[in-house]
Amino acid sequence: DSATSDDDDSATSDDDDSATGDDDDSATGDDDDSAASPTAALHLSLDGGVMADSSSNNYSAATHRGTITSAEDHNGSSDGAGAFDGLAVGEVTGFPFSGQAFTLSMWLKPASTGGAAARILTQDNAFDLTVGYGQINLTFWNTSGNTVFAWATSTLTGGAWHHLAVSVPLGDSPGIYVNGVLQPGIMGSAPVPMNSSTSPMYVGGASTGSDPFVGVVDEITFWNFAASEADVADLYAQ
Repeated sequence: DSATSDDDDSATSDDDDSATGDDDDSATGDDDDSAASPTAALHLSLDGGVMADSSSNNYSAATHRGTITSAEDHNGSSDGAGAFDGLAVGEVTGFPFSGQAFTLSMWLKPASTGGAAARILTQDNAFDLTVGYGQINLTFWNTSGNTVFAWATSTLTGGAWHHLAVSVPLGDSPGIYVNGVLQPGIMGSAPVPMNSSTSPMYVGGASTGSDPFVGVVDEITFWNFAASEADVADLYAQ
């Protein structure tokens, strides 16, 4: 169920009408000036619980702590996603958070959402994406070391799949989407300039294992542009 496969219905397929198709005017198409590239900057399918970047950039990805196990994905494939047990943490090295506009898309099934914030993705001095108390929390750092926060107040359900997308236009408020719908909440403007970072990015918790995420994650994808609501709806529909 990889987002970079040429023969599926994924976000980067060449023969569908998805947000990254070459035949439409979507944010990732070749005819749209909002897209810096028609392909993903980073793609972790987590098939079989394996950390591997299938984008053309081929960033180094591996398990950092514990064991990420295979799990059923959001489409029902028996080994198409990765399960995090509160001990496992994945790591991506070399991925440059450039401080520019970006879009993040993923599927996640948290075991529970009622507790303290658990880190889904984090990159030192760049951004922090967490789920806790039933909501999504996003933090950015700017070049002055200050932070900007965004909260999406939609309640997530433990044990259920959710599509999560974050669209961050440079210098404007980020949009947090759950199941294709823009969420209400507190949305601070993205800091200008956002901090750049080449620190490792961690999946499922901090590098030390603190603030662990427990649940299943599928299809983590970054693009280097800010997706529109229509683009996000297309991603959710796939």
